[in-house]
Amino acid sequence: DGGDSFRIESAEKADRGTEIHITLKAEMDEYTQAHKLRQVIKKHSDYVGFPIYIDGEQANEQESLWRKKPSDVEDEAYQKFYQMMTFDFMPPLKTIHFSTDMPVNLRSLLFIPSKREANPMALRKEPGVKLYSNNVLIKEYCTDLLPDWLAFVDGVVDSEDLPLNVSRETVHNNRLMRQLAKVVRKRVLREIRKMSEKEEETFEKFWAEYGRILKEGFAVDPAAKDELEPLLHYISSKSDGKLITLKTYVERMPEDQASIYYVLGDDISSVKNSPHLDPFKAKDWEVLYFVEPIDAFMVSQWTETQGKPLVNVAGAEIELPEDEEEDSAEESTLSEAAINLFIGRCVKLLGERVTEVKLSKVLKDSPVRLIAPEEGAAPSGYDRIQRLMNQDYEVPKRIMEVNKNHPIIVNLSEKLEAAGDDAASEIVDLTIEQLYESALIQEGLHPNPAAMIPRIQKLLEIATKA
Repeated sequence: DGGDSFRIESAEKADRGTEIHITLKAEMDEYTQAHKLRQVIKKHSDYVGFPIYIDGEQANEQESLWRKKPSDVEDEAYQKFYQMMTFDFMPPLKTIHFSTDMPVNLRSLLFIPSKREANPMALRKEPGVKLYSNNVLIKEYCTDLLPDWLAFVDGVVDSEDLPLNVSRETVHNNRLMRQLAKVVRKRVLREIRKMSEKEEETFEKFWAEYGRILKEGFAVDPAAKDELEPLLHYISSKSDGKLITLKTYVERMPEDQASIYYVLGDDISSVKNSPHLDPFKAKDWEVLYFVEPIDAFMVSQWTETQGKPLVNVAGAEIELPEDEEEDSAEESTLSEAAINLFIGRCVKLLGERVTEVKLSKVLKDSPVRLIAPEEGAAPSGYDRIQRLMNQDYEVPKRIMEVNKNHPIIVNLSEKLEAAGDDAASEIVDLTIEQLYESALIQEGLHPNPAAMIPRIQKLLEIATKA
């Protein structure tokens, strides 16, 4: 009658074996069709250890690749299995094949796809690995074995310890599942770490695709920080465009450097020219480039690593050991009256857009820089996050530091001194405005850089007058 009960009775039978007779409900007649039975067997019992026949033909694969020894499997077999499972014809970046019997029985074959975005033709449309119990599929998309920040990993996990009768809906409540998850997660992270140490080219491809996802895991999963921190990689001012770890950075620090320094920006080209790097270039100290939106979010709560403070080079509190030779070489030819006139003009022109205009103690090659005031400032990177998220963004007030030795500042100051403080000077005012807004762009804080175009064109007009 198609109910959920059954009975066992004695029967006369000439040959060995068991026969199971099933009565289907009327609306389930599709399961009498051979093609439907093949679909079910292919999905749930393709790798059971005995053949299954339909109309005299074997319907299951029977041999599971993940139960073989890795040394017995050719790369071509891995590739064929991956393509069959995912319909992704690009080779995976990494194949992870392992087995263990302690603390749980586990056979696993995992893949890291070459691209983060799935092929539109991909067979697997959701995150999660295939979960098997002794070659019988328990769950097609199991998301309980890996955290969200490793959801890009695909493949198969098989455990004989997992009972066949476990409910597919309540797999995540199983104590054994937590043990399996711990083993799988640990192994995947180990393989990624090994890739970063021994396969530089492959890891660079991996980081380009999945680095942001690991950073998101670091930012939102406090329990994962210790696991993920060794995997974080950044380009720096001394890495020649190569990725380095925080550990490598610390190993290269000079003895008189006590902190790890970073600069925030929108891209590598902009941070390379950041005025905040001036004193670090002069001292030949390395600075990490934080150029992804998630980096700004991370540093709002990430203040220490490798036992050392993590410091934004744009901070007002930056104090570096002074070099006597540098001090003597930086004597300015500009009169105090002239530079004071220029600072006063900046204060008058910029008004409430700045909290203060003052001489810089650190600038070398840049005319100005903007720094956050020490009191009442938002956490490092917060203003950049707010601009990126468009949450009622207003340009934050900053301190503008001026380099009195820079040719632009010297020229403007001398013009003001020659003409007098009250004299109108279009070129001075336009240049001050441009210096300020250029600094906003370098900080990633300008809401609309295109608005500068009329001013730039006016400056070009003045500069090209005969």
